Amino acid sequence: LNKLKGLIDADYDENLIKPMDLWWHTPLQFHIGRRKNVRAYLDMLLVAESRVGKSSTARAQQKAYGLGTVIPLNGANASRQGIIGGSHKTKDGFQIRAGALPRAHRGAVIFEELAKADEGLIKDLTEIRSSNEATITRVSGTFRIPAFVRMLSLTNTKSKGHEHKPISAYPNGIEIVRDLVGAPEDIARYDLITVLPSKGAIEIDPYFEPEKPFPLEDYRNRIRWIWSRTPDQIDISPETYRYAVTTANELNKVYDSYVKLFGTEAWLKLLRLATAIAGY
Repeated sequence: LNKLKGLIDADYDENLIKPMDLWWHTPLQFHIGRRKNVRAYLDMLLVAESRVGKSSTARAQQKAYGLGTVIPLNGANASRQGIIGGSHKTKDGFQIRAGALPRAHRGAVIFEELAKADEGLIKDLTEIRSSNEATITRVSGTFRIPAFVRMLSLTNTKSKGHEHKPISAYPNGIEIVRDLVGAPEDIARYDLITVLPSKGAIEIDPYFEPEKPFPLEDYRNRIRWIWSRTPDQIDISPETYRYAVTTANELNKVYDSYVKLFGTEAWLKLLRLATAIAGY
């Protein structure tokens, strides 16, 4: 961890750094039993208050690994056309243009400031997670563009006026996520949700001297090796499959609720997380 902090050059909370780094270490697809080419990468939401190092960590990792795209979800950056795509008027008519997500096919996208995103855009992102395609509808027909993209969403809590509502003002973490994402079915699409307490801002040491990280090329080689794995190279045995299903059933009995953090696909989320840990 201290070497990883050296890569970021900051003494941020390990509960911020570790989940974000785990998200990077995910292959694209795997086979599970008779199911072929199932999405294997993690779709993650990380919620924390301002000035705890969310964006700094994400951008430092992106720079170190030489992969991914950072997209702030505010202002012009948050338009559906910019992120998903749409029709662009030319002198000869209209032209279909892919947005940032389809252009990042097989790669990674880091969304910043999810709290400022339009509710309709959040639903569009949910649809892309479900279908792994970006859909652009025109009078002349519907265009579907492949969009297998690792997505990490970073955000503060919802704002009240000009200030963000403190995490401590919520009764529990579920209400924080509901306030941000809205519909339970949209929440259920995330594989991993991390909510950090506000204490992270207090514990940052400005004089922290981290360990010297490994050579940059070593980090990049590891990430690229994981990203280049094909479904045939990821071995999920029948015993592992059954164990994931059994564990998921137990989790659903204990944590069943209207907001399906686990739900019918809990076993699949567990296998995605296990695959990421194996890569890590």
